[in-house]
Amino acid sequence: MDIEHKLDLIQQIHREQAYDYREERRSYSEEQELQVSWFASFRFRLLVAVLLFLCFFVMEKKEIKYGGIGSTEIVNYIDSNINIDKLSAFMDKNTL
Repeated sequence: MDIEHKLDLIQQIHREQAYDYREERRSYSEEQELQVSWFASFRFRLLVAVLLFLCFFVMEKKEIKYGGIGSTEIVNYIDSNINIDKLSAFMDKNTL
């Protein structure tokens, strides 16, 4: 193998390594952005859940009704829509 061919081969290897490095770095940065986005979304949903719970708690303690609906009606509505047997079967089916 002559020197020119060896030099070309080495340069090709360097280009491939540089390309792999750039791809790995781009992939890593996209993964980081996705994790930040997911975490921000989770924090927002958690904040909304806490605020709704606090509103519900205040409604119950002060017996506030809005449009004839109070905390008791909300609890009854949620209870009527939850079928514990179906939920248990669903959880058992999806458990690894």
